[in-house]
Amino acid sequence: MLTRKGLVDHAIRFRGSSPVPFWVTGGRLKNSDILTYDLALPKANDSKTNEWGYPIERGEDGLLTIPANPVLTTWDMVEEYRRPQLEPMRRLAKIGDAAKVCEDRYRLATMSLSGFAVYRSLRGRDRSTDDALIETDRFLDLFDSIIEQETKMFDMLIRKGFHGIEFRDDWNIKWMTLSLWRKLLKPRYALQIQNARELGLHVWFSCLTSCEDFYGDLIELGVNVLRIDSPYAADISTTGHQFAGKVAFAVCLDDLAREGAVDPERYRQIHECLSYDGNGFIGHFTEATPSRVSDKAINTLRKIA
Repeated sequence: MLTRKGLVDHAIRFRGSSPVPFWVTGGRLKNSDILTYDLALPKANDSKTNEWGYPIERGEDGLLTIPANPVLTTWDMVEEYRRPQLEPMRRLAKIGDAAKVCEDRYRLATMSLSGFAVYRSLRGRDRSTDDALIETDRFLDLFDSIIEQETKMFDMLIRKGFHGIEFRDDWNIKWMTLSLWRKLLKPRYALQIQNARELGLHVWFSCLTSCEDFYGDLIELGVNVLRIDSPYAADISTTGHQFAGKVAFAVCLDDLAREGAVDPERYRQIHECLSYDGNGFIGHFTEATPSRVSDKAINTLRKIA
């Protein structure tokens, strides 16, 4: 019989997994095969501001989002800006509590926002792509400092026994073209992901907005798990067939179990599309409005899985 970590490992390695592993966030560990540990820190003595200096904001669904107002509105402010310290003691202060409840679960460290999402939070939702196009050197200086800070965390994660790291990015694909992303951002993500993989961490990747056009590149870079937050909007059948045996999918199932009402047929359709030909499949229930997704509903879907 597989441990809960074993279920997740089988999904990531395309060995099939029955039952399907479930990833439940929002402080609901009971029904989760994965323990999630948030690496993000608030500023000291200011719980409403992230360590990078931007305000912590959530959308109507309860999920973290890019703040409306930028922090670094001029290049002079960027020049004077100092990135946060690593602070391993404070960042890992809750490890002891997590270890007490982890048991045989897969251990996943997550960043509330990462990469270009942090850049957008600092410089502005729409200004950031202009930075990349017009002030490329300045853009890369700040972006590189973000990637460097994130990468420094990997060693301590391995020492603390984590199995994976989740990046939560957002490229504003309305303006960030695939060609621009490949020219400026992809080489930097490549080194970051390579570093994580060489240390033995699985790489999980989530994008706050739809990014299907980038899947092939992310898989090429070594991403193990792609998070799909809107399987109802995406062409999941095409996605499942195109990337069969290349990546595992962590699929948001929140809307299948709202207010205790379970939609088993829709679940079977999603599972069939994205577990095609041995694809890894992980069911995900997010921290968005957790009270609407009951433990009973999650258990019902688990039995179907």
